[in-house]
Amino acid sequence: MTQQALGDELSVSRKTISSWETGHSYPDVGSLIRLSEIFQISLDDLLKDDRLVDHYNSQEKVGLQNQRMLCVTWCLNIILVVMGYVNLFRPFNVHVPFLTSAVFLNWFILATHYDRWANFRRIRWGLGAVATMLGVYVITALTTMAVPLPAKRHSVAFFAGQQSSHYAAIMVLSLGVTSLLWMWPGPKKGDK
Repeated sequence: MTQQALGDELSVSRKTISSWETGHSYPDVGSLIRLSEIFQISLDDLLKDDRLVDHYNSQEKVGLQNQRMLCVTWCLNIILVVMGYVNLFRPFNVHVPFLTSAVFLNWFILATHYDRWANFRRIRWGLGAVATMLGVYVITALTTMAVPLPAKRHSVAFFAGQQSSHYAAIMVLSLGVTSLLWMWPGPKKGDK
């Protein structure tokens, strides 16, 4: 059987089959099952290659590290979002300027370790997440309008810059709240 014929049978490219043969990459579990059916070989015989077993062990280890990182960043996101909302209302006239950047950086790390982006391709998930973000943004923007401005007189440019950074902070915090609600790091369906 040629690489092209096998690739067509497994719905992968000829180059993918070639990289499996040379050991540059390895088939996923579904492809392994199909290979065992096509060649009428047991999965045990297919998995006897130590390199393949090592590859799957390392994939599992990376998956566990990603899951841990996802949980840590998700929990840190809770703390940072709460601190960010407290910071918006400036109790005791204290302002922590780096907090918005910390929320955004943490969200970025969370997003790079999130492994269920396919959920957002479904219309309900995508629209739900966008509606959540817009709703949180509008509610926060309306509730923070009552926060008094500093008594000092400043130029219009200063005031405009202050307002833009305020609303940018609200947008980042809305992104943080949305990720808390829609990027839950709990077990996937089918996981034990």
